[in-house]
Amino acid sequence: MDEDAIRQVVQSLADAWNVHDAEAFARAFQENAHFTNVFGMEAEGRAAIARFHAPIFETMFRDSRLECAPPKIRFIRPDVAAVDVQWSMTGARDPNGNAW
Repeated sequence: MDEDAIRQVVQSLADAWNVHDAEAFARAFQENAHFTNVFGMEAEGRAAIARFHAPIFETMFRDSRLECAPPKIRFIRPDVAAVDVQWSMTGARDPNGNAW
């Protein structure tokens, strides 16, 4: 992959998040991907990643907006890159509906 393709993947994640589309969000991952959120909860596989995000997009993150800074990309090999993305989120709610 080239740097533009990597940037497109990062942007597709943010775009899917911002329209709260769990299926579109999951499409950025490989079929056999492992996903771990900030609380250590895991989903294995693209379908599980979509199922994991669907209910939270309907509840605590339904009004959220994700913004990503341009990623820092370092190629380890021509076909493998390390990618760091700084992101910020607004509009999230805790389980009681309070601003988070």
